[in-house]
Amino acid sequence: MNKKILLPILLLSACGIAEDNEVCFEKNMGKYSDTVLSTGINGYNPITTDMICMDAKTQKYEAITETYTKDMQTAKVKFFVNWAIVREKAMQLHKILGNNYKNRLLSETESAVKAIVGQVDSTYLISSREKVEERITSLLNERLSEIFMKADSVRIEDISYSSAYERAIEAKQIAQQEALAEKNKTEKVKQISEQKLISAKAEAEAMRIQTQALSQSKSLIEYERVQVEKLQAEKWNGVLPQAIYTGTPLPILNVK
Repeated sequence: MNKKILLPILLLSACGIAEDNEVCFEKNMGKYSDTVLSTGINGYNPITTDMICMDAKTQKYEAITETYTKDMQTAKVKFFVNWAIVREKAMQLHKILGNNYKNRLLSETESAVKAIVGQVDSTYLISSREKVEERITSLLNERLSEIFMKADSVRIEDISYSSAYERAIEAKQIAQQEALAEKNKTEKVKQISEQKLISAKAEAEAMRIQTQALSQSKSLIEYERVQVEKLQAEKWNGVLPQAIYTGTPLPILNVK
């Protein structure tokens, strides 16, 4: 082919590659094409047309922001967000924000973090971090849905307060632990006392039963003795024994 003919053709054509994890479309003379380009090599006129590709895979953004809690403690929060564009709405997103959509994502994320942290106390922020993360993610998605982006999750990696406040928290935790230890000690003493009381009651009951049994036994013995004497009296003929041998008991009568 004649080089003079080939040169204009090359100047009027160009090729771009659309990757699997990208959404690509054309902007012709400032007007967006309604067709999303297929994956692979795509030709276009570089003079009148721009080939725009947007990353559609999940991305990670990390940052540190300083904000206030509900109880007015200054908190430095280190966090990250996993986010992505809505693939089917990539063209609309670019129409609204152009190539600045990532900056918008960053500002919306930091704003959501500050908004939710400002609604909770400093101690709650530490003890219930997962619940705070869920609230931040929910709020962020409400805002991103209007600009065709989404957040998979927001995670808080670290929270730091002023050194004075952290010392106060540590002292409070130590006091709570000591109070719990004393409570456990008191409970243990109480349990020991209750066990001793139960044991004493059991011993007293055993003695009562034993005394009652002994009393009943004495009464039975006395009753049997009286019956023996009565039987002996009935059998006696009124004559005293002629001889008393050693070891032979004399009959003793109960006059009554």
